Amino acid sequence: MTRMLLCIAVAATLALPALAQSPAETVPFDHWAYDAVQTLVDEGIIKGYPDGTFRGDRAMTRYEFAAAIARMLEVMPEAKIGPAGPPGPAGPAGPRGAQGPAGAVGPLGPMGPAGPAGVAGPPGVAGPAGKDGRDGAGAGAAGGVGTQAVPGTGGTGGAPGLKGDAGPAGPKGDVGPAGPAGPMGPPGPRGERGPVGPTGPKGEVGPAGPAGVAGPAGVAGPVGPAGAVGPAGPAGVAGPAGVAGPVGPQGPKGDPPSPEETRAICKKLLDEFADELKDIRDDIDYLEDDLYELGDRVAWLEENAKGPKIFGLIDARMGWAGNEIVSANHQFINLTAKVGVEGQITNDLAGRVALKVRNTNDVVGDVDNRAAEALWLDEAALMFPTKGLVTADWVVGRQFVNYGLGLLVNNSRMSQDGLRAKFDNVWNTNIDVDVFAGSAAPGWNSPGLDNSDGYLAGMISYEKPSWKIAGEYLEDGYAYEQGWALDFWAKFWGRELYAQYAKQTDLQGGAEAISQTEAIMAMVDVWKGKNWALRGYYSSVEPGYNVFYSSSNPYYETYGWPTQPRYNGQAIPWERWLRNPVAMNSVEAIGGQLQFNVMNLPFEIAYYSLDRPGGYAAAAVIPPLAYDELFSIRTSKKVADGVEVVLTYAMQAAAQAGLSDQDMLAAEVRVGEVFSSQLLTTPQRSAELARTEFSGA
Repeated sequence: MTRMLLCIAVAATLALPALAQSPAETVPFDHWAYDAVQTLVDEGIIKGYPDGTFRGDRAMTRYEFAAAIARMLEVMPEAKIGPAGPPGPAGPAGPRGAQGPAGAVGPLGPMGPAGPAGVAGPPGVAGPAGKDGRDGAGAGAAGGVGTQAVPGTGGTGGAPGLKGDAGPAGPKGDVGPAGPAGPMGPPGPRGERGPVGPTGPKGEVGPAGPAGVAGPAGVAGPVGPAGAVGPAGPAGVAGPAGVAGPVGPQGPKGDPPSPEETRAICKKLLDEFADELKDIRDDIDYLEDDLYELGDRVAWLEENAKGPKIFGLIDARMGWAGNEIVSANHQFINLTAKVGVEGQITNDLAGRVALKVRNTNDVVGDVDNRAAEALWLDEAALMFPTKGLVTADWVVGRQFVNYGLGLLVNNSRMSQDGLRAKFDNVWNTNIDVDVFAGSAAPGWNSPGLDNSDGYLAGMISYEKPSWKIAGEYLEDGYAYEQGWALDFWAKFWGRELYAQYAKQTDLQGGAEAISQTEAIMAMVDVWKGKNWALRGYYSSVEPGYNVFYSSSNPYYETYGWPTQPRYNGQAIPWERWLRNPVAMNSVEAIGGQLQFNVMNLPFEIAYYSLDRPGGYAAAAVIPPLAYDELFSIRTSKKVADGVEVVLTYAMQAAAQAGLSDQDMLAAEVRVGEVFSSQLLTTPQRSAELARTEFSGA
C-alpha cells in the first residue's frame, strides 16, 4: 500500500503540480488521470492554486514536488497499517428533521367527465282507482308516478340517474249517460278501497294528467363504477422548507483503487512525463556535481585557513597643528606601518609574528624610546589550548596584555615577552582566572636596575549574564611596582557601565607608596538610540599614581615634532587624548562623546573638562593646568574594501593668560588593522577592549 501510494504521489505530482478547488471543475470526468487526481486530493497530498485554477498541463517546480512529497509522508504511516478491511455496517440514521409548514392549497382542478347512468329503480306501486261519481262514474285516478332512481355515485361531476318509467294506468270505467245536472249534493263518505284489479292492456297514452304526489324514493340502486380521474390541477406554491435535521454519521470510506488500477495509472503518468523526469534526473546530476565541487572548495579553504596569512596596517596622518590652524610652520605628516604573518600551524597551534616602523621619534621618552625609521619586533607569539588535568588557553612569546579598562595592566605602549594562561569557568563556577608572567622590559633589564626585572600580574573574575566583577593584582611590575585594582561591568536597560578603581602600593624602585596613589576611570551609556548615542566619561589619576604599563601611560605618536612639547605645563599631545582614554597623571577629566549619523556618515563629537584632582593645584602641590578644555569632531568614510578616510578637527582651550588655544586639522588614511592594541581611540575603543577582556575573549 505504501509503495502504491508513493507511486501515485510521485506520478501525479510530476503531472499535476497543484490542484484547483475541485477536480470536476477543471479535469474532465473522462480524463484518464481523473481517478488518480481525485485519490490524491482525498488524501490531502495535492492542493489547488490560490486562484482556484488547476493548470494540469503546467510543468512542475521542485518546490511543488517537495510540498506534495511532504504531505504524502504525513499520510504514509496510515497507509502502512495494511489493506483495508471490509466496510463496516452503516451507522444509524440521524433523527428526522422537523416537518416544515404545509404549502398553500392549490386551485381546484376542472370537473371530470360525467360517469355512466345508474341502473333504473323498480316501478312504483299504482295508486287506487278513483271512486265513481254520483251521477256517473268519475274518471279513474292516474296511476302513481314511478319513483326516481337514486343517482350513481360515479366520478366527480357524474350526471344523476335516469328517471324511472311511469306505472301502468288503471282500467277506464264505462261512461254513463249524461243526466241533467242536479245541484251538487254534499259529498258522500269515501268508500272503501277495492282490490286492485289486474293490469289491463296498455291503452294509448292519454293526455298527461296533473302530476301526482311523488311517492317515496325507491331503494338506491348499486353504485356505478367510478369515472376516470380528471387531470390534476397545477401544484400550489411550495411552503418554506422545514428546519434540517442533524447530519447523520459519515458512511464507510469507499474501496481504494485496486493495485492493478494503480499500476496502470502510474504507468500512464510516467509514460506521459518521461521527458520531464529525464530533465529532472539530469538536473539532479548537475546539482550533485556542483555539490561535490563545492565540498572540494570548502575542504581546500579549511585546509588553507590553517596556513599562514598576511596581516598589517598602514596609518598615514597629515595636516596642521598649533596656534595657527593653517601655517607652513605647523604642518605634520606621520606614517606608521605594521606587517605580519599569522595562522594555524597545526589543528591546535597558531602563531603570530609582526614587525613595526614609524617615521617619528619618541620625543621625550614617554612611550618606548624608539627612534624614527627604526624597525622592531612588535609581536611574536604562539597560541594553543590544553585540556584534561589543566584546561586553559596559552599564549607564549612577545604579546600585548590588557585587563579591564587598563588602569593597572595595559602594555599598549610596548609589548612584553612572557607566558599568559587563561582559565575559563574554573570548576563550572563562572570564575575566570588570567595570569601573565614575563619580563618588565626588553632584555629583562629596566633602566637603573642592576639585576633582571620580571613581571607578574593576574586577574580573577566572576560573571553573570548582566554583570561582572573582577579583581586584579600586580605582584611585580616595571621596576618592582606593585598595586591592585577592582573592575565592574553591568548591563541595564540596553546600556552598559564600566568602572575601575586602582591603587599603586609600591612605586618604581620598590619604595612604598604613601599617599596620592589612586586612579579611577568610569564610562556609562547615557543614551543609545538607533542613529545616535551619548556616553559619559570620568577619570581621576592622582599625582603619585604612575604605573608604567597602564592606560595612564599609553602608546601615542607626537605631531609636529620637535615643536610640540609634552603636556606637563603645556599643550597635551594630540594622540594622547584623541586615540586613548583621557587618563593622565595629576588630571581629573569629565566629559563624554556623542555619536550620530548624517547622510550615512558617522560623526563623533567629544568634549572633556580638565582639572587637578582633589584641589592639589590650590594647595600648590603641582602647578595648574595650561589647557583645561578639550574638544574634537571627526567623521569617516569607507572608500574601498579595507580603506578608510578620516577627517578630524580638535581644539585645546588655554587655561592661563599668555597662552594661545591650540587647534589641529588632520586627514587620515587607514588601511588594515589600524585599531590594534597599540592604536586605541578614546573611551569608545577602550570600552570595546574592556568588553573583550571582560568576556574572556
